[in-house]
Amino acid sequence: MNYLINTMNILLLGGLLYNIYNNMFLKEGLQGCPANSSDKARDRERTAKREEIDNTISNLKAEIKELNSRISDLNSNVSDNRRELEKVSDAAARKAKETQKKMDKAKG
Repeated sequence: MNYLINTMNILLLGGLLYNIYNNMFLKEGLQGCPANSSDKARDRERTAKREEIDNTISNLKAEIKELNSRISDLNSNVSDNRRELEKVSDAAARKAKETQKKMDKAKG
């Protein structure tokens, strides 16, 4: 029975020491620590060059400028439509008053 308990303790202690060794000393594959030179080369290939970043920024600025001009155009169109609607509404209100006066004269 003692042999079984001692064997189990040795196995558990070995597993514990193996986990400690893995966590403390084996850094390969962890984030921030490339495993080998080919991983470093792949990382360099994936990163964007400064010129690409600048081009992307300038493209986004151009799109924003275009959208701002479209927004100002749409706002001016909305203002024009509002003025026209107010004119039509005023004309309709005048017409309704005139019609109401005619109806009152016809009844009275």
